[in-house]
Amino acid sequence: MIDRDRRTRFVERARAWLAQDPVVLDLETTGIGPWDQAVQVGAVDTRGNVVFHSLIRPTRPIPADAIAIHGITNEAVSLAPTGIAVLEQLLAVIAGRLVCTYNAAFDLRLLRQTARAWGMVLPELRVECIMQLYSEWAGQWDTRHGSLRWHSLRNAAKDCHLGEYRAHDALEDARLAARLLRYIAGEPDCNTLAV
Repeated sequence: MIDRDRRTRFVERARAWLAQDPVVLDLETTGIGPWDQAVQVGAVDTRGNVVFHSLIRPTRPIPADAIAIHGITNEAVSLAPTGIAVLEQLLAVIAGRLVCTYNAAFDLRLLRQTARAWGMVLPELRVECIMQLYSEWAGQWDTRHGSLRWHSLRNAAKDCHLGEYRAHDALEDARLAARLLRYIAGEPDCNTLAV
């Protein structure tokens, strides 16, 4: 049974984020380790309109296991802009804005690692996590871990009947995360975003 009063708090939080006109961001990466970097960034407004999208040439090769997940090859990024160029452009676009992302801890860490790989220091950003918000909003307890259940973006979208999408593409993932944020906020037209 859903505790409506509890869920209302998270609806209000989603609405407060939306009121700030956030950028919703997603990354594809060379992997998940401490030396991995972003190879694609996608950022949209909450209606799904593109505010920034680019491949990024990493300082290290993309391993086969990462390519198998997102399909971005070393050849595809060989002529892409450097991490410095992409991060400078991205930071100009998101300057002063709230950034929402699905799994903020991971995306922020990979942005910092990408900056570090190119000799940059990422400035402090205002970031909120849609994955954590969804976990709290859904309120499903994971007895094995003794905490609220975390959901993949694909599963959250499926649970909310947001339809199919192409996973592991930064732009498509950002668009879906924006739709999910609007769904949590109770916006009835969350399925009519830009494509």
